Amino acid sequence: MGTIIPFKGNLEKICFYVVLATAISIAAVGTPILVFSLTRNQLIASWKSVSNSYVRGILVRSDRISAELRKETRVLGVLGTNTTDRCSDANIRLMRDVVIRQVDFAVVGYQRDNRLLCSSLGRHPDGIPIGPVTFTAQYTVRTDVHLDFSPDVLFIAV
Repeated sequence: MGTIIPFKGNLEKICFYVVLATAISIAAVGTPILVFSLTRNQLIASWKSVSNSYVRGILVRSDRISAELRKETRVLGVLGTNTTDRCSDANIRLMRDVVIRQVDFAVVGYQRDNRLLCSSLGRHPDGIPIGPVTFTAQYTVRTDVHLDFSPDVLFIAV
């Protein structure tokens, strides 16, 4: 029987095995790297898709809440000017109506000097502290509001 791979000399045999070992090494190292790279690219594309979906949802909800807020502040502003008592029974009923109509509003109220004086929950004679203003844009916003009646829930006050 003859050899499967004909070699003329030892040098050719050594070169063949070096080339073969190099090719096997490249395949052994390169395949996992290629798989990792492809998987990584797919994961990044998937994460981008998921994060874009979240961002779209946030923007849609933000636009809806902003439109609801504009509408309800007009209603509260018009009716609130008919009386000097912002915490009148009629105004508190109006605040309750707003909360019932608008699923995104947990509490609607009147504040002065960083205290909630009355709300859709009723009058608050001593006022409930709502903290300082976080930022002002179209509205004055407080992003870290804890109310006495629900201390574990974080509210955003606009």
